[in-house]
Amino acid sequence: MLSAVIGCALLLMNIADILLGVSVRSLNLNLKLVWTEELARFTLVWFVLIGASAAYHEGDHMAIDFIVNKFNFKLQALCKFIALIIQLIVLGVLIYYGWLNIQGSWAVKTMALKIPRAWPLMAVPLGAGMLFVVLILSYINKK
Repeated sequence: MLSAVIGCALLLMNIADILLGVSVRSLNLNLKLVWTEELARFTLVWFVLIGASAAYHEGDHMAIDFIVNKFNFKLQALCKFIALIIQLIVLGVLIYYGWLNIQGSWAVKTMALKIPRAWPLMAVPLGAGMLFVVLILSYINKK
């Protein structure tokens, strides 16, 4: 799955960035790598939001379903459908407002990396959109 590959790449980038920042500070080198903390934060946010769809696809998401499992088959199906609708509504709101948030942030630059603020903010609608698609496809495939 594409989101798992992207998530792994982002995690590796995050780990390498943190190791670089810690190593430079620990070895007392006179390098001023002020961008390492910002890059670590952005790659972590992207990793979590992009990796959510891979986690859901693999069944690694958190669910509290011990009560629903005690219901009969028809009631279980109804509860799962209602949960799907609620999830899709929440993700739809994240996609919509995340996209609106991006629109006004292209001119604003980040402090250390000096990139448009829209790039890190893009993780919200993109990650929510990927999870939206995965939810729908997994529901269709289970039928």
